Amino acid sequence: MKTIFCLAAILIILSCNTLGTSFIPDENQAILSEIPLPLRGAQMLQLSTSDIKNVPSDIYNYLKNYSIGNPACKPIVDQIIAQFNKYYVQYFGMIVAEKRFIMCSFFLSIDSFPNWRSDLVGESKIGVSYWQFSYCIDDQSFNTASIGCDY
Repeated sequence: MKTIFCLAAILIILSCNTLGTSFIPDENQAILSEIPLPLRGAQMLQLSTSDIKNVPSDIYNYLKNYSIGNPACKPIVDQIIAQFNKYYVQYFGMIVAEKRFIMCSFFLSIDSFPNWRSDLVGESKIGVSYWQFSYCIDDQSFNTASIGCDY
């Protein structure tokens, strides 16, 4: 009986560690209320917190699986995964060619971006400290990624 209890406790601890790695705190997430200037040709899609609820964990799992078979991206993806719960993320929704997308920008620091909850954070260098993803709601698929390697 003690053995079963110990195994159950170990499994619970391991599952909590896995969940903690992929979780981005709510206070580190923001939904932008309008499409950023360079993308204003697209139609705005209003997002709610329920729309983005699973996006961080879905992206985390996608990256974990992707890095297995892509040696060129593995070092960058491994660094992103290792500090995933430290990221800030912005979301905005748009409709392009009648498909609905959630656009995501991930970044590690808000020091230079005091209005990050309302203004799109943009960096010229894509990599571990700043990267982007788009998710097609209609196809339930990741459409594009920009993380600083040949993706």
